[in-house]
Amino acid sequence: MDLNSIEGTENYNCFLDASIEFKSKEKAETALKAIAMDVMDSKARSVTSITVKNNVFLINIKAKDKTALRASFNSVLKPLILFNNLSK
Repeated sequence: MDLNSIEGTENYNCFLDASIEFKSKEKAETALKAIAMDVMDSKARSVTSITVKNNVFLINIKAKDKTALRASFNSVLKPLILFNNLSK
């Protein structure tokens, strides 16, 4: 499959899909609400999408380069780690 044929991906050449399983759907949804505003900030070099399906937190990132991909992933992962530590 040619990734450039997917709508909206022609300017991006780095992609990441990740999933994090929570103990419950409610906890995953609470995490989504807690970090959504941070992730929704627009970035010139990447696009990040986060969703919840059942108890799984799904992360999708498209970036123009590896540095932007890593930065975007960290901008999701660090608040998730903090959320996890505070909710124990």
